[in-house]
Amino acid sequence: AYGDFSRLGAALTSFRWTLVPTILALTLFNYLVRFVKWEYYLRLIGARPSASSRRTGRAAAPGALPARGETVEPRALAGRSASSGRSLSLADSLNIYWAGLFMVITPAKMGEWIKSYFLREALGTPMGRSAPIIIAERLTDGLALALLALLGLASVRQGWAWVLAFLALAAALVLALRYRPLALLLLRLLKRAPLLRGYADFLDQFYASSSALFGLRALLLATALGVVSWMGEGIATYLVYIGLGVEPGWTAFAQSVFILALSTLVGSLVPLPGGLGAVDFSIAGLSQALFGLGRGPAAAASLIVRLCTLWFGVAVGVVSLGLLLRRRKGISSVTGPEPALSLPKGQTEERTDNRVSPP
Repeated sequence: AYGDFSRLGAALTSFRWTLVPTILALTLFNYLVRFVKWEYYLRLIGARPSASSRRTGRAAAPGALPARGETVEPRALAGRSASSGRSLSLADSLNIYWAGLFMVITPAKMGEWIKSYFLREALGTPMGRSAPIIIAERLTDGLALALLALLGLASVRQGWAWVLAFLALAAALVLALRYRPLALLLLRLLKRAPLLRGYADFLDQFYASSSALFGLRALLLATALGVVSWMGEGIATYLVYIGLGVEPGWTAFAQSVFILALSTLVGSLVPLPGGLGAVDFSIAGLSQALFGLGRGPAAAASLIVRLCTLWFGVAVGVVSLGLLLRRRKGISSVTGPEPALSLPKGQTEERTDNRVSPP
């Protein structure tokens, strides 16, 4: 996408760089709204006590599987973490969430599971209980991007295949997790797999949390938050094109949001670190097709968008990860060789005495 360096350099020189602070602020807005979704998910799985659980004081076994037809409420998963006396400040929660931004450059974003690790260290929340949050985040972000892509699909008439492919995968995932007979069948099969026989507790916790995270209300609310957050980056992308000389207007705005949404969806379906290559070429190609930009300006648009979204996020993630590690090291140096954030004595990572096994 960046091969024609002379034309790329000319386009970058003519770009209105005074727009960059606003573009970065809109990207930061995206991260903040997605953090709100993260906090919502923490309450759904009981890592934070919800208002209803504080009022009623009810707390079922965190590993209990939902009964047939039952919708898991936040209080049904509240228990060990919320009642352990530990707390997680908003600042620490923000750093845990933003540390995951650094991990988007790992293949298929596998490094994002570090958020579950830090939650376990901070609250004792089993990783099996928090791991579904990462999947729910990707699913609802993808649904939000698919909705935003509809802004341009009607007029552009291309990109339907990528949107439909994601929607098909999303529907299959929700069906597998919400249709109880199928979910329990998959659970039994996974427990019999030689490599997973020692992870029965993890799988039970994973399913119990998934039942809460993938309910209709949670999906709708999280997707709505995703639309709001990703619209921020859509507006940022629009400003990039304005800075390159594209005529302002509703059509340009809708096409900019479409380019951002479709390119990000393409990147999510390609198991490359940060969607490298796939997203870059998608932005450049769509810039030429929709705005009629030359190769140089199209490459500049791709480069600036990626610098102000992906690589800005990586920088934020590095800072947050550094703060987390520094804080953890400082606590350990005060409390002695045993980490202060380790699990309570006698409690294993995923095991709970009152776990209910599936029928």
